[in-house]
Amino acid sequence: MTTTAEPLTREWLSTHVFYASHPQPFLARCLAPLVAELRDQDLLGGFFFINYWLEGPHVRVRLLPRSPDVADRVAALRDEHVARFLGDRPALYAVNEKEFVQQSYDVLFRLEFSPEERERSVDASGQMVLRQNNTAVDWPYEPEFGRYGGPVGMILSEEHFGVSSDLCLRLARQRRLQRRTHLLATAALLTTVLVRTFLPDPDDQREFLDAYEEHWRHSFHGTDYLEGLDMATPAGTSGQEVGRILRAADDLVDRAAGRVPEGTGADDEEDSVPLVWARHCRDLEGRVREAAGRGELEFVDHEGSVRPDARDSLERLLFSYVHMTNNRLHVLISDEVYLTRLLRTAFAGGPG
Repeated sequence: MTTTAEPLTREWLSTHVFYASHPQPFLARCLAPLVAELRDQDLLGGFFFINYWLEGPHVRVRLLPRSPDVADRVAALRDEHVARFLGDRPALYAVNEKEFVQQSYDVLFRLEFSPEERERSVDASGQMVLRQNNTAVDWPYEPEFGRYGGPVGMILSEEHFGVSSDLCLRLARQRRLQRRTHLLATAALLTTVLVRTFLPDPDDQREFLDAYEEHWRHSFHGTDYLEGLDMATPAGTSGQEVGRILRAADDLVDRAAGRVPEGTGADDEEDSVPLVWARHCRDLEGRVREAAGRGELEFVDHEGSVRPDARDSLERLLFSYVHMTNNRLHVLISDEVYLTRLLRTAFAGGPG
C-alpha cells in the first residue's frame, strides 16, 4: 500500500522552455533524445511534459531523478540538451504581444486563476508578463493534489502522465502528428479508448462527453477560441471516419481486457501506440478502483473535500486525463470541442 508521505518526498526537476513555435520539433529533437539518454544512464525515475500559455507559450518539462544524489547530473544533461536545441533550432517568430496578452489575460486568466494568483504573473500595470522567447526557466513544480485525488492519486496520475508523454514523444518522432487529419484521428482514438475503459456503461460515456463538451463551450463562450465553430451539426463527411475509429477503439479495449484470443493481430501491433495505450488505460483503471476502494483518494473542489467511490473517482480523473493527453498532442480547445461532439454523435448511433 502506498503511503501518503511518499509523494511529498518526490523531488521533481521542473523547467519551462519558452518556445513561440509549434512544440513538435522541441519534443522530437530535444525532449525525446534527452529522456532516452537519461534512461540509458539509469538516471530517470519518471518524467512528463505539458504545453502551457502562462507568460508566453512554453513546454513544461518535469523530470524525476532516480535518486536525489543524481539530481545534479539530470539537471546538467537537461540544460545541455535544451541549450543545444534552442541554439540550433530557435523559434523564429515572436509572440504578437498585444494580441496574446489581451487574449490570455481576458480569457485564460479568468478561467484558471483567482485575482490573487494572477498577481504573480502581471506587471505594475496589471498586464501579464511575457518571458523572453527561446529561453528556459527553472520553475517549482506544484502537484495538484486536490484535482488528482490526494497523494496516492497524484502518484497514479504522474505515472499516467509519463506514459501519455512517452507515447506522444513516439508519435512526434514518427511525424505522425504533422497532418491535421492524422492528429485529430489519433486524439479521437486515444480519447475513445480512455473513456470506454474508465466508463464501460454506454450511458455513462455519453453523459461524460456531454458534460465535457458543455464545460468547454461554457468556459469559452463568446471568445475567439470557438468563434466560427459549428458545434450544432458535425460534418457529415467525418461520419465514416469516426465510425472506423470507434470500431478500432472497441477492438483495442477488448484486446487489453483479454476478450480477444492471444495472437490476434500482427506481431508489430503489440508495441504500437494504440495498443500500449489501451493496456495502460486498463491497468490504470484497475489501480484507481483499488485505491478508491481502500479510501485513499481524496479530491478537493469548490464544495470541499470528498473521498468518492471508484465510479466517481474514475469520472473525476477522466476529465483531466482526456484533456491533458490532448494537450500533449497539441490539440486545440476548439478541436477538442469538435471531436467531442463527433464522438458523442457516434456513441449515440448517429451518422456513420
